[in-house]
Amino acid sequence: MLRKSRAPLLGPRISTSIALLAAATASAIGPASIESAPEDLATPFLRIDAVFGDATRADSPLCPTAESFDWYLLANHCHSEYSHDSSTDLELLLWETALRGADAMVLTDHRTYAGCSDDEFQPVLDMVPICGQEWGSSPHAGIIHVPADTDPMDGYSIPDMIDGVTAAGGTIVANHPFFDGDPWPEERLSAGIDVIEVWNGPWWWGTEAASKNQQAARWWQDHLEEGRRVSAIGGSDKHYVGLNPLYPCNYVYAASNQAEDIQDAIEAGRLGISRDESGPRVFLWADADGGLDYDLPMGSNISVTTPSRIYIRVPVKNGEGEKLFLYTHQGIVWSGTVDSANWELRASGVVEAGARAFVRAELRGTRTNYMKSMTNPIFANFPEE
Repeated sequence: MLRKSRAPLLGPRISTSIALLAAATASAIGPASIESAPEDLATPFLRIDAVFGDATRADSPLCPTAESFDWYLLANHCHSEYSHDSSTDLELLLWETALRGADAMVLTDHRTYAGCSDDEFQPVLDMVPICGQEWGSSPHAGIIHVPADTDPMDGYSIPDMIDGVTAAGGTIVANHPFFDGDPWPEERLSAGIDVIEVWNGPWWWGTEAASKNQQAARWWQDHLEEGRRVSAIGGSDKHYVGLNPLYPCNYVYAASNQAEDIQDAIEAGRLGISRDESGPRVFLWADADGGLDYDLPMGSNISVTTPSRIYIRVPVKNGEGEKLFLYTHQGIVWSGTVDSANWELRASGVVEAGARAFVRAELRGTRTNYMKSMTNPIFANFPEE
């Protein structure tokens, strides 16, 4: 199946004509610790409508309307014995990943799809392995969901690699774009690259690892601010026994855990990233018709033809004591401390007709500032591919 690559979505810096009061109200349980937006943000995108710190209000369904969709755990960027620098047996990798609760796993051995033809490359405990590779020597790109007999395109230029992967129906991820030795060479991603690996391995693996991941997250934000609809993903970069293939862990909103549905969700941005399979998770939903059913998941692109108020719902699960940040085209517009295991924020903002806007969320450690969980954005008026 041929898949159309994303067209270049470059455009003017996103702007909205919004004059909203940055205020907050809380449930009877009591307010969370709320901080106002930075003073240099003259027109904050969102008004904080309510913060719920009690399980009764916050424990609403995480799949509001789409009964055929569900959340699936994805291990991405995993290496086996077919990578020259990995000591992980393929069968062991599949079983470990499945036993940790993953529903799908992307195999990304260096410059080869050989592992995808191994007899062991089969579903384990209902976990579906997805054929991929890590292309290139410098830079590295993750290739997701292509046939096992696809040319690995070793030595190809980035444009030629994009053409080859697109023809094979695959998805391209810019892997660890700021790591030493194999940084991404482009100031901005070429058209046809759909995803950025913003979180590679444990965020807490020293100051350098945290800095490289933070640079990747900032680079992703730059693309969003310029009007590029690019998805974010996490990757464990697992090479060795003892490293968790779900560190970080992607939680994906998809029709099933089959490769095609996981791929569609990745490209659409219907996924969040958490520290690991048991870590806190932030969700993001929107309502665009005033019905407050919050039926639009992260990755949705809302068409606004007349000035409209968009309602946002941000449930946080198991994030007590950590700090939530909301980002828009203006950077951080709100932050507050999550004060219960079942916690939720409601916000809204007016988007002018045709004006591009987005909102996304991050959960960070209160003391360390290390990433704990993050969402992909919900968009308004971004160009479609």
